[in-house]
Amino acid sequence: MILSDACEDYHGLFEIIWSLNNQFPDVAEDSKREVAQEALGNLVKKRLVSLYTTTWPGGTYVAVPEHRAQAAIAASSSWAPPPAAPAKYYCFAATPEGEQAYSAGNFKVT
Repeated sequence: MILSDACEDYHGLFEIIWSLNNQFPDVAEDSKREVAQEALGNLVKKRLVSLYTTTWPGGTYVAVPEHRAQAAIAASSSWAPPPAAPAKYYCFAATPEGEQAYSAGNFKVT
């Protein structure tokens, strides 16, 4: 789900939780966030997905350096929807390698 979304466009981290809320409404939000953190963190480590900051409304995406990406993913505050505009938040998108791996079906989530 995450890599598929990442190949389509930039998505906020909070959108992963929203999707999981629809699929698993009875699971606690903390549990969903923990699973999402692990999955996104693995995709970033494998360089299939990159993390960015942006502002809503906006359209400018600033890459989060690799050495800071894991800390941002681990922070529960990074997963909150942006507050009232203008608001800075974290989002993700596929790297060229991620798009290629997804298209070819050559990725494994571990």
